[in-house]
Parts: sequence; C-alpha cells; structure tokens
Amino acid sequence: MKRLIALDIDGTLKGPWGDVRPSSRRAVATARAAGVSTVLATGRRVITTLDTARLLSVDLPLICYCGAQVVDPASGRKLREHLIPGDLAWSLMDLGREDGLAVAAYADDVMYLETLAEDHEMDPTRLRQAPGVRLGEGVLQGIEGRSLTAVMAFGSRAVRRYLDGQDGLLRRCQSYHLDSGTARERLLVLAPGVDKAAALAELC
Repeated sequence: MKRLIALDIDGTLKGPWGDVRPSSRRAVATARAAGVSTVLATGRRVITTLDTARLLSVDLPLICYCGAQVVDPASGRKLREHLIPGDLAWSLMDLGREDGLAVAAYADDVMYLETLAEDHEMDPTRLRQAPGVRLGEGVLQGIEGRSLTAVMAFGSRAVRRYLDGQDGLLRRCQSYHLDSGTARERLLVLAPGVDKAAALAELC
C-alpha cells in the first residue's frame, strides 16, 4: 500500500509572507526518509505549484485548481482536467463583467483579468510581473467563448454579486469562498464535481 500525505500550500506549507516554512521543508524530508510520499493539493495554478514542488523535491502528480487539473511535475503533462463548459464559463464571466467587477478567467494556466478590485488587496505591479498573468482592458478577447479551467471573483463586491445571484449559475458549478471577511476575499468557481478529494482518490 502506498503511504502518502496530501498537503495544501497556502497556510500549510507557506507562512503569511508567502515563503515555504523551514519546518515544512524538514517535515516533508522526514516523511520521505520514512517512505511516505508527499502530494501537493492546492487551489493554485500549475505554474506556481511547480515552484513549490521543485523546492520540496515532490515528484508525485500535482493537484492544482482544487482538483480541476492534475499535472505530472516532471513533464508538465496534464493527467486530469475538468473544464467549465464555454457557455457556462462565459455566463459566469459576464455576471461580474457587466457590473465592472474584478473577475478573472483561467485558461491554459494563464490568468486573464481586465480590471482590478478596489476592495481587494491586489498589487498591480506584482501582478504584471507574475508569470502567466494577462492584465488590462481587452485581454479576454482572444479566449472569449472557450471552456475555462476556473473563474475567480476578487473582492467582497464581486463575491457578493455571485453569492446573491438569482440566476442559479453557482448551483451548476463547484465553488470555494476564500478568505471571507478579509482584504483578500475571493470566490473560486470550477467545473461541477471538482474537488481535491476526488483527484486524490484517483491517485491512490
């Protein structure tokens, strides 16, 4: 029987400043020495999860986007992918965009975001420098209509727009309300049935 531990990244392996804690590195190394493998299971994108996997020498498949994508860390090959169908994905996008809210589309591990949220702790300079981020007016034009890996609403106003919506869109998806009541509040929306546990069960 394979022995493994599944670990989230933010708030588990990484501390409040975004760095992997030394204690986390020691714990993963100790587990490896005892014959226990580590799986990273996170809501993060593939590109940022890979950095953590390399740092910790994790070689098992990476569970990203809360299970919407499972990727081989060595080759980058997708082993599992569940996309939000195009019509549903863009109905979700339009729900926020029509009010000028900060709503991001995720496709091919790239985040596309037209506008920033005034009520969210977002650093535009850092965002523009981050790999795999397209920020600014018109960036969505090349992907409109496509199926998406995820949709993310940033800030309390955008999150409320989705949670209070009367159109039933969220009931057709899997959603995660993150950092509620803080300056980092956001809502991650994925294809129906997506979760880390299901992805982990497939690996086992």
